Amino acid sequence: SISFGSLLAFALAAEHGAAIARLVIFGGYAELPGTLRFALTGEVGEGAELRRAIRDPLNQPVVLANLIDHLEPVLAPDERAALLQGWRRYVERTWGRVELKARERYVAIAEELAPGVPDAVRALFLVGIGAQPGAAALAGAALRRYDGRALDPMSYLARIRGRVDLVHGADDDVIPFEHSHALAARLVHADARVHITGMYGHTGAAMPRVTTLARELATMVRILGVLAP
Repeated sequence: SISFGSLLAFALAAEHGAAIARLVIFGGYAELPGTLRFALTGEVGEGAELRRAIRDPLNQPVVLANLIDHLEPVLAPDERAALLQGWRRYVERTWGRVELKARERYVAIAEELAPGVPDAVRALFLVGIGAQPGAAALAGAALRRYDGRALDPMSYLARIRGRVDLVHGADDDVIPFEHSHALAARLVHADARVHITGMYGHTGAAMPRVTTLARELATMVRILGVLAP
């Protein structure tokens, strides 16, 4: 399973473990609040363990869209629909295009689309994309009101047995690789193994520099050898 789909794989393994010989998870997440915080700030961990990493800025409006019913003040139905439509148009224009992760590129698209968003939610539209500041504080407050227990993979992990391989890109800009280590620590009854590679990011679209390619190919070969039956 890949990315946020790992939640379903963990749930299935917890309920039907005897029927599953092995799990292979690519870029799985350990907890939702930290994942959303990283999407907005690029921060991983807290205190002395805080690390700042490169995040994918194009995901920001999707975070806000998923928290839209927990934002304050509450939006009127027509405002809610218009805001979601604006963010959807932005996503359709930007996702899958690595060159648009540069701030000046995605801000230009946001400003191009902004006149089509009603005045009442235009500022929120720009904040949600990151063209204006304030998204982290806005989302943080909404997340405190959001009940994300249904999306917490940790509740399943102690019931999983057997082999679990957790593969993660060292430069994953959607879910940082620390999540695989956190998952492994909670898979207390499983044979959990973590494999960190620099061969790809979250989707596999970004390749390493030529100078690191040989080393990472060797790492990937070793990982594939481990994953092979």
